[in-house]
Parts: sequence; structure tokens; C-alpha cells
Amino acid sequence: MCFIGLAGFIGCLDQENVAFVTVENPSQRPGTYFFKPSLGSVKPTGWLASYLKTQKNGITGNLDIAGGYPFNLPIWSDTSKVIDDRAQATWWPFEQTGYWIEGMSRVGYLLQDSFLITKSQKFINYPLEHPTSDGFIGPAFLKEAGKTNRWAHVVYFRALMTAYEAAQDVRIIDAIYNHLKYDLNTYPYRHVREMGIIESMLWTYEFTRDESLLHRAKEIFIEGNKINSNRSSSIHQIIDPNRPVNEHGVTFLEFARLGAILYMYTGKTDYLKISLSAYEKVEQQSLLVDGVNSSTELLKGKDPLASHETCDVVEISYGWAKLLQATANPIYADKIEKAAFNAGPGGVTSDFKAMQYFSCPNQVIAGSHTNHNAYMKGNSSMQFAPSAWIKCCPGQVSRSMPLYASQFWFVKNAEIFTGTYGPNIFTTQTVSGEIIEIEESTNYPFEEEIEFNIKTKRDIQFKFNLRIPEWCDAAKIKLNGKPLKIQPRGGEYVELDRVFKNGDQVTLYLPKHVIMSQWANYSGAIEYGSLVFSLGVESDREIDSSSAWSISSEFPALNLAPRSEWNYAFAFRPDNVNDVIQIDVQNGDLEQWTMERAPITIKVPVRKVKNWNLVSTDKVIQEDYWPSHNADTVSTWNKEVIAVEGDFFFTPEIPDREFLIENMSTHVDTVHLVPYGFTDLRMTIFPLSPVD
Repeated sequence: MCFIGLAGFIGCLDQENVAFVTVENPSQRPGTYFFKPSLGSVKPTGWLASYLKTQKNGITGNLDIAGGYPFNLPIWSDTSKVIDDRAQATWWPFEQTGYWIEGMSRVGYLLQDSFLITKSQKFINYPLEHPTSDGFIGPAFLKEAGKTNRWAHVVYFRALMTAYEAAQDVRIIDAIYNHLKYDLNTYPYRHVREMGIIESMLWTYEFTRDESLLHRAKEIFIEGNKINSNRSSSIHQIIDPNRPVNEHGVTFLEFARLGAILYMYTGKTDYLKISLSAYEKVEQQSLLVDGVNSSTELLKGKDPLASHETCDVVEISYGWAKLLQATANPIYADKIEKAAFNAGPGGVTSDFKAMQYFSCPNQVIAGSHTNHNAYMKGNSSMQFAPSAWIKCCPGQVSRSMPLYASQFWFVKNAEIFTGTYGPNIFTTQTVSGEIIEIEESTNYPFEEEIEFNIKTKRDIQFKFNLRIPEWCDAAKIKLNGKPLKIQPRGGEYVELDRVFKNGDQVTLYLPKHVIMSQWANYSGAIEYGSLVFSLGVESDREIDSSSAWSISSEFPALNLAPRSEWNYAFAFRPDNVNDVIQIDVQNGDLEQWTMERAPITIKVPVRKVKNWNLVSTDKVIQEDYWPSHNADTVSTWNKEVIAVEGDFFFTPEIPDREFLIENMSTHVDTVHLVPYGFTDLRMTIFPLSPVD
């Protein structure tokens, strides 16, 4: 049977029954296992729709008002009006705004929200409606080589590709293609971040079949690695298991995914191995309990106080999404979910009107002078505010949850695959025009049951592939209420190959169990399926009217100080966690993710740790890092140490064993842990009592 993509390409598929429509071109992607349907084919429902609507009413829909510069400029929409004294003809306002445009667009199309779509289209349509004579997109100063200028295009072109994924506007393909033809043989793409243009080149090659784009993408990958061989993100350092990663987190993740993307378009496994090695290394060295790597700004290990930029929540998940498509390994969907349910919402307030530049599993205070990390220690990086002193994270924060929602469904020939799970309605069609609707009814990850209700006008045969998370070892499947005699295994897909009828119902049960993951300094954290649990700390909230980010009264910067106890140790061992904990599942209100509305609580025994208090000081030592470049844009990291005075308050480190023995209460209390994403201030990693 022939495949007809929404983009208008035709390629032959060896199928006797049906084939499902995709916005991608399988004939140009020999290393891609399964393919995306249109972004518009997914309609979020339930808690997810509520969450995305909260995003719309928060930073996502109002960053131009709440975040100030550069989001209040017509960047990418009318470049003749952009340059002012602060922009100084540099790339970074274009990069930072590009993140916001992409996130806003994706949320808008998922919700089919006219306000967000119209607002994002203002930035997306400009180059389509105002093509230049040479095809170049953006202001003329970005044409100059040697200043990381094309990094701005790497980010912005993702926004254009997202818009195409939603609406299939072929003008987008033409616009990116004409820009790349201008650049193809003249711009060097030497900087490791500029190498990210490989993704746009291959995406454009997919639709134009211009082999010069594929050739140039492979060239850039090899040349860029040679030029940047001194960096941890270069191939020879990635594949060396003895080389630790000493690199800016986002920079490393931007490079790490390129091998997987090249593999998707070439089928050459050597490319894939590079990405697999890169992600294995960053996860072993830096993956935190909330599902995201540490990065402040450099990758910083797994200490309980290690933190991450909000940017990294999205960037590591974006790479996992590429690996999921390339390999069909369900573990990457597990990882996307863990980051989306924990680290993502854990770095924003429940009304989505304030976010953190750095967030941490353990943060019991968050204000203007509470950044406990060595990088710019004592500054406002951990304050909840609508913007930050560096503008990438305010742009990125809108991308996390919609990225997770965009991985719900995939198709391949006559097969449908589940990716991540969550409440939604998926509508797809075969190349002959038959419509199939699958309603995924669930409160997952807050409940264990997922119902798939299938609607079709006639009986139709296809393969329905259900992902079984790696953490689930007792999954069960029912068809129309009757148990199927199969024993699914965690970390695999289960294939249901049958003739589906209108009204068929597939029910998937994913039982969870509690584990204690172990961390440095004899400490542990509670995990339950894809959810991490924290002790939510009640807070006194003060509007920081002196903050440069309190631009709008509706979107103020906040100082949060702890009002409830947090200094406890777990009074149980990792091997008896299920003997002492108590799980309480509520029919909670998921309109907003707050401690009071948590749908699940876990009651655990603890002991108070005396004399374990906030750290206060009037002087700190700040570390500052910045890259330098030579003529070939090879970067090295510079470091400066600065003494700063002020009134500083920090979350303390996990106490050592001797301190615990001396200060451990003899009384055992109980506390209620809630899902990490429902907290602002929290303790997630607890010391383990040495007397239990």
C-alpha cells in the first residue's frame, strides 16, 4: 500500500491492511523506528488540559508583559525595530525569545487556543510573509560568523518546525530551505551549539530531498568535532568512559542528541552509539532524583544540594524524545515522564506565574539571596520570579509539559504505539481516509489504570502497541473487561494485533511500588512509579518589590521562607520501606498542583534532627564561569572567584553520621510526603537515621 503523508509525499509501504498518516516522511528516515502524527491530532483532557490552561494564563501567555526585555520586543516578527542599546546587536535575545515562541506555539496548538496560536503566529509568520532577496532569516548582523550567531536560528527554527508539525504550512519548509541555501557553503558552523543546525538541515532534507543538506549536515558534525575536540561534548571525549563531563549542561545536551538525529536520517549505528554514550555518561555522573541532570551552569554531580537550570528540564527530555523515536526503547518515555512530573513543575509556582532559574530537590528557602550553589552563590537564581537575570529559562519553562504531551502517540505503517501516558484524545486516519479515535481516560501518573476507548466507523485491523514502564513488574491488560492471558514485562512494548471494533476498550493496569533511592552522605528519597515524593514545606510569602523582575503586579517576584518543620531524618532503612510507609490516594482536585490538593500522600516515620538549621552568613564566595573563543571558536571555560557581602540564607547540606548521632531525637514522628511537582519549598532527600 502507498503512504501519503500530510506533507504530500508518497512512498510505498509493504502493508496489506492499513497505514496511518504521519507528518514525517518515512522514506527519508531509515533510522527512525516510528513516526509522529500531527500535533493537532492530540487533544489534552483532564488534569493535563487544566495544567496547560494554567500555563496559558501564566508565564506562557504573558511573558511579554511579565518578563520584560527581551520578550517585550518584536524579535523575529519585525527585526528592523529590535536593535537597541541593550541588545547590542547580539544573538542572545533571539535565542531566548525563540524558546518562548516554540513553547507558546506548542501549548496553543495542543489546546487549540486561538489566543496563544495568534500570539505565536505573529513571530512565526513574519519571515514567511516577508522573505528576503537572499533568503536569510533575521537581522543582517546575525550573518556574521564567529559569534555563535546561528545558535539563535537553531532555537527559532524549532519553533517553525513545531508550527509545521501542527498545521503543515509548506511555506515553513520553503523559508528554512531558502535560509539554509544562503548559508550552505559560506557559514562555518564551528561552535558546538551552532552545530545544532544539523537538526534543521535534516528536517528540511526530509521534505526537499536535497542531498546537499544531508551531506553538509554530516560535514558539520565531523568538522565541528575536530574543532571542538578539547570539549567534553566532542566525540572522542564522549566515548571515553574515563573522561568526566566538564561542560555547560545545555551545551552538552544540545550536542548529545545530534548523533541520534543523524542516525534517524541515515540508519548508521555509529551515530546512534555516540548519543547513547553521551546520555549514559551524563546520567551516571549528574542525573538527580527529580529526573534531570544537575547544571549550574556546568554539570555538577549528584550531591543532594546539586541543582539544575530550568533549561535542562527541557533539553534532556528533548534528547530522550529523539532516542525514543530512533530506538522505540520504552525507557526513554519513562525518563521523559519523570522529568515532566517532577523537575518541571517543581521549578514553577502552581499558578505558573513565577519560575526558578535554578531549582533543587532540597530547597527549604527560595528568595533573592538564597542560591546555595557555587556558581553566583547568594544571588537570586533560586528565587521564584516571572523572569531571571539570564533570560533563557523564562523562555524555556513553557516547553516542558507540552513536550511530554507531544510524545503520547506514534505510528508506523499499520501500527499505533503509545509513548508517554496521560489524559488525551488521539485522532488519526489511514491513508484511505478512515478516522480512528482513541480516548485515553486516566489520571496517570496519579492512578494506576489507563482506559483506551476506541471509536471507528467500521471494523479495522491494526497493531496497538502498549508501553510497559520499566518500573512496573506486574502490568495487566484487559480487552472489553476480560483479562488477556499475557504477562507483560517492564521496559517493553506489548503488541495487540487484532481487528478492532467501534467501542472496544483496552484497559492497562500499571501497579506501582514504593522504593527508596539512595544518595550521597547516607541519604535517601522516596519514589513511586514515575513520581518522586517530597516533604512540602509551608512558607511565608513576601512580594519582593525591589526585584528587577517584579515588572507586573500580577506576576511578582517572591521571597519564600520556611514556616513549617523540615529538618527530619527517615526513621527506617531502605530494605524495609514498604513495611513502614502508608499510601493514601485521594480524589484530589488537580486544577492546580499545590500541597493541599495532592492526589497521593505517603506517610513515613521520621526523627527530628536538632541543630540542623538554615545556613546564614554575611559573606559568600561566588564562582563565575564563562567561555572564551579563539579564531576557530574553540571554547575553554574560565573561572573567577569573587567575595560578596550581604545577608544570605541557604538550605543546609545533609548532616554527616556523627552529627546525626549527637542530634537525633529519641521520638519517632510521622510526616506526609506529597508528589515533588506539588511543592515549592521541599525536602526530598533525607538523611537516614543511624539508630533505626
